[in-house]
Amino acid sequence: MYRAMQLFFLAVLLSVPFALTAPNSARADNGELVLRLVDDHVIPGYEDFAVASKTLDDEVTSWCLASQSDPDAMIAAFKAAFEAWARIAHIDLGPVRYLDRRFRIQFWPDPRGLTARELRPLLEAGAKSSGTLPLDMTDASVAVQGFPALERLLPFPANTESLPKQTVCPIARGITRNLASMSSDIVLDWSNPEGFRDAIKRSIDGTGPYDSADSALADLMTGVLAGLQGVSDLQIARPLGETLAKARPVKAEAWRSEVSLELIQARLRSYADAYGLEGRGLDEALRGAGHAELADLMRRAFAQTLATVAGIDGSLSEGVRDPKVREHLSTLGVEVSALRALLATKVAPALGVPAGFNSLDGD
Repeated sequence: MYRAMQLFFLAVLLSVPFALTAPNSARADNGELVLRLVDDHVIPGYEDFAVASKTLDDEVTSWCLASQSDPDAMIAAFKAAFEAWARIAHIDLGPVRYLDRRFRIQFWPDPRGLTARELRPLLEAGAKSSGTLPLDMTDASVAVQGFPALERLLPFPANTESLPKQTVCPIARGITRNLASMSSDIVLDWSNPEGFRDAIKRSIDGTGPYDSADSALADLMTGVLAGLQGVSDLQIARPLGETLAKARPVKAEAWRSEVSLELIQARLRSYADAYGLEGRGLDEALRGAGHAELADLMRRAFAQTLATVAGIDGSLSEGVRDPKVREHLSTLGVEVSALRALLATKVAPALGVPAGFNSLDGD
């Protein structure tokens, strides 16, 4: 019965009819919209991530170099940096793809256990060394350069094997230095003269990497759609399992640091911010193109989804084993899927996103 109600809710949302062909005179300027998204969402998001990554690097360094130190500030910095990444990870184009940065920042999911396997020789080498200087991680496997590897090294309660600082710190400091360097380079590669922002601006005139502003908007929207699919399929359904008996709490993203729900919430808030953009985003574009009814529905859908995730307490790894919390998580998964379907089948056509737009692109 409960599953039937969820499917009914999704079907109702997707069956709402809208006139998706607006007169050219009413159509929003997608060129201006794309630049607003870049200037007010993309670049600020990467700037926040760069600041948070630098703070994380500083806190890990302080913890490693102090003879006796409380790890609380370092743990808080880890969580803040991870959430900052979650808020911008859906922008899967341009500089984050250079040099495999996206996978180096977060190699997940990792079904073959590559992170643990690649960490093992580094830890064995660290156990034989008395140094504290950060390792150069740039030539290491992508699986050990980012958050999932760092999470295994820091003193979270779930890491039952307590490793000495002299073993952990050279690797941990190498990872945080690497994150700080990559995040600042991404900002520069976006905002420098002749950077990727300039390339997108030139695309509006037909001289950049995209053949039109519509194509650039399609790429940005594809990132959000892939992010929404990741929330429903990876962050929620994967640890939830089909039944209570098949729940897999250790399949949750960031289960060791117990920030799985916070990362989901950060992502959903970021997608809502990108859609609204303080009244200057996709919502305004829809209304300008004569689709106020669809814009109203999108606002309600985002508000409902954010309210649902805010109402889930505790950690995700504990929640997937609690029947009541599982119901809320299942509801959230359906609402996220409905949001994604609305964006792909209603909003994209209404904004003139190219017919070749593929909502399944991305991870």
